Amino acid sequence: SQYHFLRTQANYYSLSLSERAAVLRAPGEDHLCKSLIYRNTNWDSTVKGHQNSEYYCIVLQYTHMLDNDRLNALIKMLNRKNDISRSFSFRFATEEESLDISGFKHNAIAPIGMKKQIPIIVSSSIMNLVPPIIYLGGGLVDLKLKLANIHDFATKTKALILNISTPR
Repeated sequence: SQYHFLRTQANYYSLSLSERAAVLRAPGEDHLCKSLIYRNTNWDSTVKGHQNSEYYCIVLQYTHMLDNDRLNALIKMLNRKNDISRSFSFRFATEEESLDISGFKHNAIAPIGMKKQIPIIVSSSIMNLVPPIIYLGGGLVDLKLKLANIHDFATKTKALILNISTPR
C-alpha cells in the first residue's frame, strides 16, 4: 500500500526522535516529518495560482529547520511573472488558523484530507530519502500517516519541491 496509518502511544511526543523512529519502525530519524501550516500575511488575493496562496502546507523533516528567508525568496521567484514581489511575508499560522484550514489539531496535521485545499511544499531534502518513506501527522495526535513513496505523493498532490530547510 502507498500509505497506512499507525497508532502511537500517548507519550509519543515526549520521546526522543530516535525512540519515535523505533516506535514507528522508521528507517531513521530523517524519515520523521511534520506538516506545518504557513501563512503569507501580505498575500495579494488578486493574483491567482498554485504558487500564490495565502496558506501553504509545508512538509519538513524533524531533523531540519525551516529557512524562512529561503522560503520567502523561492516563493517570490516562482511569482516573478506576477509582479507581486513585495506581497510575501511568511509566518506560522496560529493554532486557530491551522485548525480552520486543515481541520486538524496541533501535532495531528496531515497534508491530505484537509478542510481546505492549499498548496503543499515539500522540503527538497525529503526527496533524497532512501527508502522514500516518510511518517507524518495522521489527523489525530496519536495517529501517524506512513507514506510509502514520497515521490508519488509529491506528484499526485502537485507539491512544490523547494530547498527550504537546513539540517539541525
